[in-house]
Order: sequence, then structure tokens, then C-alpha cells
Amino acid sequence: MDLRDPGIEGWIETLAAAPGFKGLRTLFFTPSEGAVFADGGCDRLLHAARAYSLPVFITCPGRVRLLASYAERFPDVQFVIDHCGVVFDAPGGKATIDDAVAMARYPNVAYKWAHAPDFLSTTAYPFPDLEPKLRRAVDAFGPERVMWASDYTMIRRANWGEGLFSIRHSPSLAEDEKAWILGGTARWVLNWPPPQTLSEATSVSSHRAAFSGPDHGYHDHS
Repeated sequence: MDLRDPGIEGWIETLAAAPGFKGLRTLFFTPSEGAVFADGGCDRLLHAARAYSLPVFITCPGRVRLLASYAERFPDVQFVIDHCGVVFDAPGGKATIDDAVAMARYPNVAYKWAHAPDFLSTTAYPFPDLEPKLRRAVDAFGPERVMWASDYTMIRRANWGEGLFSIRHSPSLAEDEKAWILGGTARWVLNWPPPQTLSEATSVSSHRAAFSGPDHGYHDHS
């Protein structure tokens, strides 16, 4: 959405009422978009995000340090740095996470480990040169503020499985850290309900079965 839209608060109010709507995302790619970001152009969006307790995912290549002023002025808004917080025009695999790691000092800023094989690696799966960078990010933010995303429709140097198992089989991560990165952090940031336990799932299945007799014509295709 256009951050200068006079109706932005109304749009966010409408979106926040939609079932399953969990967060906002804004992108700053062009020089004009970057100027809006630098000049405090996110303020109205963030006031609305705060009003409805919505996290804000931000893609701002080359401008991550500008996030500091927003994190300071909106301490009760949860921010998430998208796409490893790197510049997109660095030589393949040679981007740096320095600016993103510097944002770890703000407790309301989380970090999305996405596109890492494209931006941060020059090796093949399992991408051993990513390990020290991933470890650095986790040490800076803590595992509870780092989340993985595949973005597999866009990534070029890894398929979905390689991206996932580079985390699951990471030698530098403890099992509890993997649990945070591979779902726990996203659930916390997005206020997503926990998965059903086996007993809950069994109870739901039993309830459905009670209404699946021949007289009811109910069929569960889930």
C-alpha cells in the first residue's frame, strides 16, 4: 500500500478484522521509496500497526540502519527484517549482514533468514559457508528472534528441501534453536495458534466421524 494514502488507517483496520490476517509488510526498493523511509514515512503505518498489535515485516535493502529510529520511537511495535537484511545488488554470495546484526540491540526487532543461499553463500548444499553467518545472527538476536523462510519460488541456488535441511542439519545450532527458527519464532511474532496435540486431533476426528454417517452425507476431505 502507498504509505502516503490518506486512507491507510482504514485499510489496516479492515485488514486487521479479516480472519487469519497476522501482519503487515512494507518494501523500500527505489530511491523515492527509500526517501519516504528515511523521512519518517512509516509513522502512520506504525501507529496503525500498534493499534491492532500487528507485526511489521520490512524489506529495505541498503537501508536497514534507518530502521533504528523507528524501533526507538515505536518500541511496542514488532519489526521483522526481511531477506537477511542484505543489499540485493552485491556480487553473488558476497552480501553482508553487518547492518542487520546491528539492529539486534533493539528487543522489538526480529530477523528473517531468507534467501541466504543466494545472498550469503558461494558453496553448494549444505552451504558450509553459511554456518558462521547464521551462528552470528542467532548469537546476536537470540533464536527466539530468528525465523527461517524458504521463498522457494524466488530463490535460485537452493530448492525448498535444501533450504530447510540446511537448518535442520546445521552443526552449529542446538535442537531448541532449530525449533525456534523453524516455526517457534514465527508463531510467537505472528501470534499464531499452536498446532493441535495428538489428543486434540483425535477428538476432532471423533467428532467429525459422528456426523459422517450415510444419513448426513458429510465427508471430510481435509
